[in-house]
Amino acid sequence: MSKEILDITKEIISIKSTSYHELEVASYISSLLHKENIPHVFDEFNPRDYTNSKLTDLPKTANIYVELGSGNETLMLYAHTDVVDAKQDLFKPFVKDGKLYGRGASDMKSSVAGLLHFLLNNYEKIKNSNKKIIFCFIADEETSATGIKRCVEWLKSKNINNISCILMEPTDNFTKLENGGKGYCFLDIEGDMSDIIASFKRIKQSKDQILAKYPDKMDGFNTPTAELTKISCSEIIKDANIKFVEGKPNHASRPYENGAINALELVIKQNENISYIITSDSEGPNTLPGKAFFITNDSKYNNLYCKAHIDIRTNLAADKKDALIQDITNFISKNLKISIRDRGKAFKTTDEQLIALCEKATGQKIKILLATGGSDAPYLLELTDKIVIFGPGTKKVIHTEGEFIEITALEKTPQIIKNIVNEYIQGGIK
Repeated sequence: MSKEILDITKEIISIKSTSYHELEVASYISSLLHKENIPHVFDEFNPRDYTNSKLTDLPKTANIYVELGSGNETLMLYAHTDVVDAKQDLFKPFVKDGKLYGRGASDMKSSVAGLLHFLLNNYEKIKNSNKKIIFCFIADEETSATGIKRCVEWLKSKNINNISCILMEPTDNFTKLENGGKGYCFLDIEGDMSDIIASFKRIKQSKDQILAKYPDKMDGFNTPTAELTKISCSEIIKDANIKFVEGKPNHASRPYENGAINALELVIKQNENISYIITSDSEGPNTLPGKAFFITNDSKYNNLYCKAHIDIRTNLAADKKDALIQDITNFISKNLKISIRDRGKAFKTTDEQLIALCEKATGQKIKILLATGGSDAPYLLELTDKIVIFGPGTKKVIHTEGEFIEITALEKTPQIIKNIVNEYIQGGIK
């Protein structure tokens, strides 16, 4: 008898698998598959080979693929194994009031555990299916998408075509399905503190006018967003004049939800003559910062070398010819180095059969909408446009210190996966 899904999820959460550091959690998944004699590909690779990052000391990581069945149709079930970094306490999962708390509980170790639990209990029953199914456990979704780039390369090498893909990102415990999503661009900026502050001031002052150029067309993509999310320095500053402002963190793709307050932008708005500013280290570059620390009227910090990040989400108009990205970069000082950490185009699938398969698996009507957050979906578009996002977990709590998943939703996940697989094997996706 395999482990219960709650136990698996807790064990996976306790493994600190931040981006580029997923090898341990991949080994854990592989060990459970080996115990049940389930064949799989342990695809170890160096993320440096799939990113523009100048980091030369990135550790090796790994994807895992479980391929079963045969035929001309392929269903791909996807979960990513990395999480946004957090303080160590968040990697100590605990249960309270019917909820499992911990980093990745919703995004998306519950999906990793669900797919793994399903395989451990059902592989023998479906391994000879006349429809192909691939279970993909993918590294580095949160930072540079190196895992999905590696996966696409592997799928091409296997000549796997006619793919329908379900990315099991959180969609409020399978009550919603995302049939497309906004585009996104994550800008990394490096240079002197004074140039970054001046650039961010210009962007903040002009942001409303910039975004107004790309209004909501009532097509589900809504208006674009551009959030100043992080400034960090390697040099630790101790100064009695440091002040701080508290905000309320939230995923940067949803800056107007849950009472979110961007502490960095709040400091820029409320203070003149800022000479030094950094954000707290407890949020990733795609999360609105919960704290910002700053000093005013002190020029000795002007040449302090630092790094900064901007999170941009686009609708179709803002995506066209990278218009919004160009608008934002026009306000960034020429003295600064700008690089694109990740970029995905807006997309929308019209595959009603894939949507119907997911809905039937839940036995209830689900809400269809477009994703606001980024995902690995755009990287799959060169292989297929049959892509939906559908999974356990609550979107509003991802990347927060109070991230959780309801245990009832977690325990239902393997059954919903089973329903999806059974429906696919019986009816297929044309």
